[in-house]
Amino acid sequence: MKKTFFLLLLFSLLPSWGISEKMTIAADPWLPFTGEQKEGKQGYLIEIAKAIFEPLGIEVDYQTMPWARSIEEGRKGTIQAIAGAYKTDAPDFIFSQKPQGQLKECFYVLKGNRWRYQDLPSLESISLGVVNGYSYGEKLDQYIEQNKTNPKRIQILSGEKALESNLLKLQKKRIEALVEGETVMTYFLNDQNLKIDLQEAGVNTVHEVYIAFSPKNKESKKYAKLLDEGIQKLRLSGKLKAILDSYGILDWAP
Repeated sequence: MKKTFFLLLLFSLLPSWGISEKMTIAADPWLPFTGEQKEGKQGYLIEIAKAIFEPLGIEVDYQTMPWARSIEEGRKGTIQAIAGAYKTDAPDFIFSQKPQGQLKECFYVLKGNRWRYQDLPSLESISLGVVNGYSYGEKLDQYIEQNKTNPKRIQILSGEKALESNLLKLQKKRIEALVEGETVMTYFLNDQNLKIDLQEAGVNTVHEVYIAFSPKNKESKKYAKLLDEGIQKLRLSGKLKAILDSYGILDWAP
């Protein structure tokens, strides 16, 4: 009886002894938003998450995996969050009130290619490279879904190096264009010191970027609220600017 009472008392005191929750966040490498799991920069979204949640006793465990799988694991509740999400990526997830970034999404071709994006029908004359599981906005998503079995119009790549593979396909003229965020493309080319004669061929849309929380986790609404509050604290303290400066990017908020 005394032993049972002692164990109950011990477990009741564990939170005050610094025992923390664990939040697993998954994404594919997509710098400057998300990076590699172990080596190099993990991405500013992951650094922000750690700066906000870890002082609150919530350990952030970052794992890289293909984007479609990240969403699937979050949807099942085996991980607590995904990073680098648009609301159209996973509309059933729990989102904070304000985004953690903004991204202009553009079409890219090799220099010398005269094709330019005008509207969805203008895509019908080219083969476009996209990434499995990515959302590109409602209209383009519908076009991709309608043409995903026609490689003359859509070619879908999976994996953690999808952008690199799409650029290789573009150079070898297996596709005529690809679609990617401007900040992501610029960062990737500079980080890899790649000299590819790319040319922007039109803007698809501007997305808000989020850390989104699993719809299966009862703590998700709490995490979303803490994220909103934490971003503001980081911004006021100057810590947010320091994190963004390390990636060479500006604060997305006006």
